Amino acid sequence: MQYLKIRCTHCGQVNFATGEICAVCGALLPSDAAYDDAPPPLARRFSQLILGSFTAFGVLLGIAYLQGLPSKGHPFTMQLAEPPLLAAAPAPSGVKKIPYEVTETWTLPDGGQGKCILISPAYARKKWLRLLGQQLSREASLANFTHIEVFDNRKAAQLHATRLYGATAAQERLERKYHVGQYIENQNTQLCALTAYVDGFGSVNRETYRY
Repeated sequence: MQYLKIRCTHCGQVNFATGEICAVCGALLPSDAAYDDAPPPLARRFSQLILGSFTAFGVLLGIAYLQGLPSKGHPFTMQLAEPPLLAAAPAPSGVKKIPYEVTETWTLPDGGQGKCILISPAYARKKWLRLLGQQLSREASLANFTHIEVFDNRKAAQLHATRLYGATAAQERLERKYHVGQYIENQNTQLCALTAYVDGFGSVNRETYRY
């Protein structure tokens, strides 16, 4: 005589269909047969737990992999475009540094520094002045604001301070004629530029170089 094997849904124990209650835990057996080849509830829950653990582990590995990718090539990473850097102008043939002399210095109201510098008239050309601005931008300054006036005539450079406190019309014309450049650097606004005045300060023949 063969008996139908019924698995208890409470404890998972296999019972022969000789009664209506489980011989182990006393729970009521199901009316429809739960065959022995079906996994017990505890085994089912254990299998689900194992499967869930592997799934969670796989998700964590995927996240770690994505975070390890270079941000440049990561399809889900948004990067703000940075402004392109202006390529430094190559030094003119035979010249690596423009020599200059500081003729005057002063302190600005906001704590910045100002000065007048004197260069040779041979360098009072756009290509040399552009190189000079690049040179000044590389010279370290602790001030937040730097203001530099460039002259190619010593007497005109000396007249700069005089003009601020009053000068004759002739002195002012002389000062403006040989005032060939103005360099401004503001670390708060990231402004760094030199304006070249080949025909004198205020002339229309001017060009501004940013660094």
